[in-house]
Amino acid sequence: LLGRPGTRVITLAGTGGAGKSRLALEVARRALREFTDGVYLVRLAQISDPQLVLAEIGRVLGVGDESSRPRLDVIADALRGKRVLLLMDNFEHVATAARDLGLLLRRTPGPTILATSRGRLRIAGEHVVQVGPLPEGDAATLLLGRAAAADPAFSWSEADHEIVEQICRRVDCLPLAIELAAARAPVIGLEALLDRLDDALGLLTAGMRDAPARHQTLRATLDWSYGLLPPAQRAFHSSLAVFRGGATLGAIEAVCGRLSEDVIRDLAELVDAGLLRREAIVGVDPRFGMLATVHDYALERQQSADWIEPVRAGHAAFFESLAREAELGLESDSQAVWYARIERELDNIRAALDYAFDSGAVALGLQLVSSLGRFWRAHGHVTEARRWLEAGLSLPGDVPAEVRAYAVWTAARQAMAQHDYEAAMPLVESANELFREIGHTREVIFSLCELANIALVRDETERAAELAAEADEIARSHGDARSISAVLQLTASLASARGEHAEAQELYDETLALRRTLGDRLLVVDSAYNLGEAAFAAGDHERAQEALEECLKLARELGDALHEAAALCVLGEVALLDGDAERAGTLLRESLAIYAELPDDRSCAECLLALAAVTASSGRLEDAARLWGASKALRRGDALIVTEVIVEAIVASALAPALGDRLEELRREGSLLERELLIQSIDAFVASGTTK
Repeated sequence: LLGRPGTRVITLAGTGGAGKSRLALEVARRALREFTDGVYLVRLAQISDPQLVLAEIGRVLGVGDESSRPRLDVIADALRGKRVLLLMDNFEHVATAARDLGLLLRRTPGPTILATSRGRLRIAGEHVVQVGPLPEGDAATLLLGRAAAADPAFSWSEADHEIVEQICRRVDCLPLAIELAAARAPVIGLEALLDRLDDALGLLTAGMRDAPARHQTLRATLDWSYGLLPPAQRAFHSSLAVFRGGATLGAIEAVCGRLSEDVIRDLAELVDAGLLRREAIVGVDPRFGMLATVHDYALERQQSADWIEPVRAGHAAFFESLAREAELGLESDSQAVWYARIERELDNIRAALDYAFDSGAVALGLQLVSSLGRFWRAHGHVTEARRWLEAGLSLPGDVPAEVRAYAVWTAARQAMAQHDYEAAMPLVESANELFREIGHTREVIFSLCELANIALVRDETERAAELAAEADEIARSHGDARSISAVLQLTASLASARGEHAEAQELYDETLALRRTLGDRLLVVDSAYNLGEAAFAAGDHERAQEALEECLKLARELGDALHEAAALCVLGEVALLDGDAERAGTLLRESLAIYAELPDDRSCAECLLALAAVTASSGRLEDAARLWGASKALRRGDALIVTEVIVEAIVASALAPALGDRLEELRREGSLLERELLIQSIDAFVASGTTK
């Protein structure tokens, strides 16, 4: 089907545990050469919200998180003209998102979709392939192989083959059911295994006549496996389904421990029974997870349980507490470790937020989102964070003033991260008022500084100066060094905006010295970057190099990708002005690659402008003009920052006299270049030119 002209979407359909995902992965592997622009695996098993399907596609493709355009449009633009295969795995529980896939296929002729689902997607042009049972011979080989893997001492004889074939037929030769049966074969033997399957299958079929036959068989296998467990262990296993994407031993003990007399023993027995998987151990805390079908089955068994509500509430409370701990960790030397930990737990955090906002625990949900403010920005989940905050802030409920204030402030910071100043302005103003009401002086100062930064972006220098003066007065009377450092940095930004670069450099130097005393290396990174940028603007390239190298070193140690990319960009601009175009190009391309992943279009624009200067230095003036145009398009009307003013002057002086009237035409051509294609091919572009 994939090889036929006009095939756009294929769905591998069938019951859970039929092996759809394994089949799809093998088909995709064999199709790698045919799909010249790539095969992308989009895992959907742990995503419960259909609205997040496009976000997950964008994340896998590395497509930017833009606030000004619908995500569907951004993804369609990125895929237009490409020969790409998207493998959408486990689609059944987000079925309403199929409409978005249909729209995507209509908007761009490039991609083909291979989906796995328990049912058809029901979109135009869909080819449905039913994935049935394994051939009996393959099923028997799988059963014996898995049994031997579970216990190397397990053995069988030729005489056992007939029993093995009967076992496989009893479970309809479905891979998941076979694996569950195989986990018990070394314990009770093949004959006893066959006997127990007979009992379980008969009982379930009699009670579930309206269910499809294959679903009956799989459910029977799962019921049989549960039937081997003591009642308390069944409840414990069902409770584990409250987790999404697995859980650490510590989380399981905290959330579900009261349902088990011995958590470690019960986990080991569930792993042996094939109802739980032991996953990779990170640090000292092992992690456990379930196959998707087993997870669904366990969720069903929760529904009538009288213990489930406290477990769900405990799950939400645990991850809210983890988020509070992470809030401090993300400001420490362990920042990189915390980023990785929260990313691993993101599906559980989403589950906690779903529960909090659905159950009326609005304050808990808002606190959870707010605590992870730095994480959402650094890991490219800004749009999702804004959606959670918008939903939570719109709900009725008894939310403490402090929690609401920080939620509004976090929403403002997320909007600022996407350069959405129109949305950010009222949020910052509201946060400022709320912080004044509850007497949180430090946050009043921070919000005044953010309002001043917005004023600077809008070229309202006088307004920014008034806000800075107010923030400075409060900070001095408050005597808080962190707040004073924020005001100092704002004052330096004001000097830079006025063109007083030497003064700005001195103020940034003072800010850096103060922040070195605060014990927060992230603040040191930020100030070192700003000092380097100011020194560059003042023409002090040696000091700029020194400060930016410190910023880069610390950013890499802490896993701070934002400052790593920013430092690389300005270091590239320093190299450019020092006459080392080759080094400049290397640094700028490295910076651009990081910004493209974050994503950050505004910063990509600065990198492209500097790369235009690098390209012009090689004599390829028309390509340089196109890069200039692409940079301007990504900037979307925002004013040039100080480093861009310097670099753009170099580009203009190189191109305007030589290209004359053609310059604007070439810049227009550049503004039409597709962002993703340009960034992906930037190495070849800078080296030899590929815009035509």
